[in-house]
Amino acid sequence: MKASYKTYLLIVLAVLVLLLIPRKERSGERAVRPEDTLRCILPWEGADLEEALVRKFTGDHGLEATLEVASDSADYLDSLLKGTADLLVSVQADSLPEGLAATRPFPDGTVWVLRKDESHALMLMNRWIGELSSESRFHQIQRDYQKGKPVRLTTISSYDPLVRKYAEAIGWDWRLLSAIIFRESRFHPDANSHKGAIGLMQIRSSRYSTDTLLIPSVNLSVGTTYLKRLQNMFSSAAADTTECIKFTLAAYNAGEGRILQTIQTAREKGVDATRWDSVLKVIPDVPGFKGTQTIVYVEDVLNIYAFYTRFYPL
Repeated sequence: MKASYKTYLLIVLAVLVLLLIPRKERSGERAVRPEDTLRCILPWEGADLEEALVRKFTGDHGLEATLEVASDSADYLDSLLKGTADLLVSVQADSLPEGLAATRPFPDGTVWVLRKDESHALMLMNRWIGELSSESRFHQIQRDYQKGKPVRLTTISSYDPLVRKYAEAIGWDWRLLSAIIFRESRFHPDANSHKGAIGLMQIRSSRYSTDTLLIPSVNLSVGTTYLKRLQNMFSSAAADTTECIKFTLAAYNAGEGRILQTIQTAREKGVDATRWDSVLKVIPDVPGFKGTQTIVYVEDVLNIYAFYTRFYPL
């Protein structure tokens, strides 16, 4: 009996030791970086906000950082795979080579790319990026690292020229159109939802084939034409231009019929039907329309747009 009791104690002690040893030491998994500093590659010269974010991350986690500007995309991807760099800032995360993984996107659409075997680092970065989603945190980064100098960036995505062209055609701010595209597809031209929505703006149309809608210019043309039609539809019902945009976004997500029905329900109940924040309160009374996803969608697009207007020139 005594021997069994000692054996039991030894097992308990062994388990406690395993629990107390950090996971990364038990598995051989590296933490955020090698033992010296986080070696980061920036996408272009003058990427002030991107540099500020990296320095904020390393500062928050007691690390040092060395930063250099990428000379060639293939070179810096190769640097990651070979282990001569630990992290790179990228505008898009599609078509990454085997062995690399991307974090969740920042509000401007950029991601951080690192090796897949850095799973602990990826988890840590994703959690940290999520905590940075509030507007106040980005303001704090500006104050801490830019010393009062406003941060102005130039490129939201590789589709900026097309976005500007089609936004101008319907009289929209290109940054608002970019916010919609980011929310719809994260700027992935081949995005395809389970409901059959296709491309950058997630278009569903019986007039065009799938292959045709995968062409960015066609997708943007169809999407912006629809946006303009929705804007015209709600212009007389909305209190002002801002409210018209909100109704347009809601209809783009849920369909014009549901939003028109919601507006009518608001009128019948004596609710201000000219303002989206008032109208959304009657959504529970609209048969067959839960509306939760649409409410979040409008809020998300406007938040992304607010971020873009702060950092990207018109």
